[in-house]
Amino acid sequence: MMLVKSSVPSFLPLRTPAVVAIFAIVVACSSTASAYLPVICMHGYHGTAADFDHVVEWTKEIHPGTDIVSLPLYEGKNSTHNMWEMADAVVEYIRGRKDELKDGFILIGHSQGALLTRSVLELLGEDNTVKTYISLAGPQMGQWGVLGDDPKWLQDFEDKNVWRVCNFFFSYF
Repeated sequence: MMLVKSSVPSFLPLRTPAVVAIFAIVVACSSTASAYLPVICMHGYHGTAADFDHVVEWTKEIHPGTDIVSLPLYEGKNSTHNMWEMADAVVEYIRGRKDELKDGFILIGHSQGALLTRSVLELLGEDNTVKTYISLAGPQMGQWGVLGDDPKWLQDFEDKNVWRVCNFFFSYF
């Protein structure tokens, strides 16, 4: 059982290690400057902006005045859109706040949001003012298998036959 120090807000309804870690990282990263850096969060696959509601609450309680936003882009089933399309939308959002973010900001991505924000870092080019990038549970080195909510036939196919498909493609290409 994990012990959580009393510095974590008492209203914290979910004290899982990942949730507490997110909160601790945001607080630690934003407390090193005289003015707190803005924070932008991106949810994962089939997630929503509400996934970061507690982190937003905690940050505002501990550091009043911190500009923290969880992006309401490509939520739920819309998170299955083309990743480049989603990355472009996040870049457009960040560039739209260019003046507010010119002194830097913290970028947090969870799961698929971590892959997405990693792409965003590259796509921002000269507009990249990210001071701290946090990738939470992001499969940066790839993902094996399919997710549990994908069709059963696809899960079964991949588990039993993926090596055949790979062998076919590597043999002919």
